[in-house]
Amino acid sequence: MEMVFYKCPICGFTHQVPGYWSGFSPEEEIEMQHINLETKEMCSELMLELTKE
Repeated sequence: MEMVFYKCPICGFTHQVPGYWSGFSPEEEIEMQHINLETKEMCSELMLELTKE
């Protein structure tokens, strides 16, 4: 199954989404609240960027 990955430019958090959820045409950015896994606190950045992993 093809996966699409979005990554936070600040903390490095990565969110993976099945390709079929995005219609195989993923958006360049998505908005998502997430936790900085190093500090265990909410990250101040909401936008995750599409990455090629």
